[in-house]
Formats: sequence, C-alpha cells, structure tokens
Amino acid sequence: MLRDESSGSFEFSYDRDIVIVSNGEDEFRIPVSEFHRQSEFLLKKLQGRTTRTFSVPEIEDFITSFKCTSLKASSSVKSDIRIVIHDQKLGSSTELGFSIKSQLGHPSTLLNAGRTTNFVFKLSGGALSSSEIQKINSIDSRQKIKDRLIMLSTLNRSLIFEKTENQTFFNNLTLIDSSLPRILSTLVVEYYQSSLTKLSDIADKLTIENPLGFDNNSGHPFYEYKIKRFL
Repeated sequence: MLRDESSGSFEFSYDRDIVIVSNGEDEFRIPVSEFHRQSEFLLKKLQGRTTRTFSVPEIEDFITSFKCTSLKASSSVKSDIRIVIHDQKLGSSTELGFSIKSQLGHPSTLLNAGRTTNFVFKLSGGALSSSEIQKINSIDSRQKIKDRLIMLSTLNRSLIFEKTENQTFFNNLTLIDSSLPRILSTLVVEYYQSSLTKLSDIADKLTIENPLGFDNNSGHPFYEYKIKRFL
C-alpha cells in the first residue's frame, strides 16, 4: 500500500505478523496486533463521540510514531491510498487508487453538491415579472425548491437544461457519456417535481418517458446503463 505524505511517499507492506512502513530512508516495523488494537480503540472513540470535531491524542501519538501526518489526500487527488495488486497467475503487478469512505456517521456522498456540480437551467415561456420573481424567491418552506417549481408550473413555466456551471464537470460527464449532462439534469428536476426519491425509480420513469428521445424499439436500457456508468 502506498501513501503520499508531506514528508515523502510511504510504502506499507507486511512480513507475517509485522507491518513494515518505509519511505526509502526510515523503516518502522510494527506488529499487526498493534494496528488491530489501535483501530478497535479508535472505533470505540468514534462511536462514543458527542461532538462533530474532536481529537484522540492516543491515536495521534500512534500514527505520528511512523511519520504519518496526513490522514486525507489533498482535494486534487481522488485516491486516498494506492495499492499494488500482485497477480501470481499472470505474473503482473497493477497499481490501483482507492478512496476511503466512512459510514460511521452518515452515508458518504458519491457526488458532492456545490458550485462545481451545479446545473444551470433557463425558463420556457418567456421572462417573469419582478413581482412573480419576488414571490417565488420568497418561498422558504422546508421543501422550498419543490414548492418553487410547483409555482413555476402554475405560471406555465418549465425548466430547460442549458449547461453545467463548471466546464470541467461538464467535460468529465461527457467523457463518460455525451448524454450524461442532460440525463443528470433531468434526474435533478424529476427528483424535485415528483414524489420519487430513489435513483432507480427515477431512472425507470425516465425510461418510460424517454425525454432524450432514444430509440427504445429494441428495449435497450439507455438511461439505466448510462447512469450506472456514471456511478
């Protein structure tokens, strides 16, 4: 297992019941049982937490003992760790990146909501008056986005996808599938305009309504397949 630290790159391997941590200069040999003990101790601390942010000095002392100073990869790196997989049958080795997610608090997100993942829409049916805009924006209910879209519908307006706010996000989606930007924007609108909450149910509805006009004569699961590729 490979990890990049501010002080260099570290390699984690094992020799029977000993974990070997090395960075080309220093080498640390730590019993596997110690990692087990520390992980169980940390789990109990996490499960018994009373605040969102807190420190565990005992664990900090342990990880700094082998010069581990950063638990999370930088935002520009998608992999928290890299693992070299040795295939004995093929006699080959492949390095793969893995992102570590925790389910201890809440389910981890696959795609974070923010300015880099926003979808931009335009309104059909012409511009709204200043009073109509003010009335819509004043809606501040618990499900305000859904209620605002309901009011737009009463004004005979609908949302038409125009672009993603971030061009890199658009390029990433298009790299997977050129239809993904439109499909995901339609998913978002459908989520807020219907009672459906599960992604699979919304995908099924898109398959029936076929908003992108795919050829369904042969029964190809266009929406399901493309969404799965995105996930």
